[in-house]
Amino acid sequence: MKRLTSIASMFAVLVLTAGLAAADTSSGTMTVSATVESSISLTFVSSGSGISLTGSGSNAATMAFGNVKAYGGSVPAGVTKSVNGVTDWTLSTPFLVRVEKANLSSSDYTLEATLSAADAVYAWEIDNVDISDGSAKTITATGNYDANDSHTFELIIEHSDAAGAVNKTISFVATSN
Repeated sequence: MKRLTSIASMFAVLVLTAGLAAADTSSGTMTVSATVESSISLTFVSSGSGISLTGSGSNAATMAFGNVKAYGGSVPAGVTKSVNGVTDWTLSTPFLVRVEKANLSSSDYTLEATLSAADAVYAWEIDNVDISDGSAKTITATGNYDANDSHTFELIIEHSDAAGAVNKTISFVATSN
C-alpha cells in the first residue's frame, strides 16, 4: 500500500510539474493601411407628387408614361398633360435626385443632364433646360447634398409629329464643387 501511495504521489508531482511548465508562445504584428478617397453617389427617387419611377432609390430608374395622346386618354398619376392649342402638347412630372457625399469637404454639387442622342422631333427638358440636342447641360449649379432635390421633366410633342414609340435615355452627372 505504501508503494501504491508513493507511486500515486510521484504521479501527482509529475502531473503538477507538467502543468506548471510554460506554454509555447509566438507573436507577430500586422500593419493595416488604406487610402480613403472622397466619393459621391447619385440616385433617383419618385416624388410623392410625380410619376412612380421604376428603380426608385437606385442610379438607374425608368419613367414610363405608357400610351398617351393629346386629346382624350389618360396619363399616369402624378403626370400633367397640357395641350397648347393646335401646336403641341406636353407631359410633365416631378422627380427627385439625391446626391450623397462621403469624405468630401465640398458644400454642393453641379448636376448635368445629357440626352442619349439628339432628337429633332421631340423637345426634352429638365427644369425648363432644353437637352434635346444631346449635349450636356447644367441643370443645377449648386445642388444640396443629402437631400431629395426636386426636378421637373417635360416631353413636348408637336401635333404634326407622327404617332409612335418615344424612347431615350437621359444621363445625369453630379460633380462636387
